[in-house]
This record gives sequence, structure tokens and C-alpha cells, in this order.
Amino acid sequence: MPKKISKLQRNLIISAVVTLVLVAVSVIYSLGFLSNNLWRTLKLEPANNGGVIEFDIKGFKALNL
Repeated sequence: MPKKISKLQRNLIISAVVTLVLVAVSVIYSLGFLSNNLWRTLKLEPANNGGVIEFDIKGFKALNL
């Protein structure tokens, strides 16, 4: 004869399933967010066409820093 599931057990099972779904959704969202930002960070950007900026040592010394 199968045992009847009590109200407490039913509530615990429902809360466990809801918690499992929320954790799974948050993990999937976090992995997507992190991989997207990591991809944007690691991809190569085109070279700067503004020219090379040179350090002016005379101007630096004139500042008396």
C-alpha cells in the first residue's frame, strides 16, 4: 500500500523544484553574460588610425613635476 504524501512533503517538493529552476536559469544567464563580455574583451580591435602619440620629454620637464 503506497504511502500518502503529506502536505509538508508536497510543499517541500514544490519549493525544491522552484529553487532548482531558478538556479538553473541564473546559471545559464550568468554563463551567457560572462562569455559575451569575455568575447568582447578578447576580440581584436582594428588598429588606431590616428597615428602614434609620442612622449614629449621637454614638455614633461617644463612642467616641473
